[in-house]
Amino acid sequence: MKSLCPIVVAFVSALACSPSQSTMDADTSDAGSNDVGTIDAGIEVGAGRQPLCDGVPHLRLSVAYVGGGQVVPGSGVRVENGYALFAVDGTCSYWLAGGWTDDALSGDLPVRTGKLSDTDARVIEDALPLGDIAALGAGCSPSSIPDAQSRTLRTATGSVTCGQFATSTAAGMRLEAAWMTVQTIARTLWQSGTPMDGALHVSAVGPASLPPTPSSPPAYAWPIAVPLSSFVLDSSDWSSSGVSRLVDDPGSARQLRTMRDQYLADRTAQPGLYSNWDGLIATDQSTMAIVYMRDAIPYEDAQGLLKF
Repeated sequence: MKSLCPIVVAFVSALACSPSQSTMDADTSDAGSNDVGTIDAGIEVGAGRQPLCDGVPHLRLSVAYVGGGQVVPGSGVRVENGYALFAVDGTCSYWLAGGWTDDALSGDLPVRTGKLSDTDARVIEDALPLGDIAALGAGCSPSSIPDAQSRTLRTATGSVTCGQFATSTAAGMRLEAAWMTVQTIARTLWQSGTPMDGALHVSAVGPASLPPTPSSPPAYAWPIAVPLSSFVLDSSDWSSSGVSRLVDDPGSARQLRTMRDQYLADRTAQPGLYSNWDGLIATDQSTMAIVYMRDAIPYEDAQGLLKF
């Protein structure tokens, strides 16, 4: 770990903008839409149609936002697979990361899981050409705004990452309709999904110190036997993906999850205390660091990144 000034680490974390706060900016006007599965007249949706739930336990679809603002240094573990992530496998199991609803804490919320209904699976099949997902990218181009939010859709056959597109074109209307279909279903599933209780990916940034103010966020007691220092990233990895440490011991993961739950409860109860702060500060008496974590989901590689 490179030597860093504790106050600098805390100050950088305090001023950085959490990406979850911008997740829904582009789509909040459609939050009440009931047009699930609606495709504009004249746009073909049959091409590339494949069953979403083919009965095989492999990743079939991953939909997420990427980009969309500065990521707090060292916190990439929370969004390295995209934020507002929606992943589905061939058994119709799904996993949802926070961000499909407008919540300032979405980056820290537990991943939720459940089973797609037959109806939702058919609607997604109608909207997305799973056999030729790249066809949805016609007319897409990178955004002209640095770090702007983009939409990404991935399957085993290809991917689409779209920063901007013309909704006035047939291709643009098709992409917008497909995205809104997935978004509407994801928002509903978020409400009914079950928080995960398995392994966690954990990263930490330190050394850190509490802001020198009378009303500082509390430092939480590091709850597991593994030293906190072993999770601290070198500063050269602050902007890297796949550098977190997996905690797969059930007891340790449960203790870390309890600490995270308390942090979320405290932020909800006293939002003013954390108004300019993003991250859970923990200490094991030897190390104080800002801790970030994310629930592990199936189909990740050894670095914790989703692979088809």
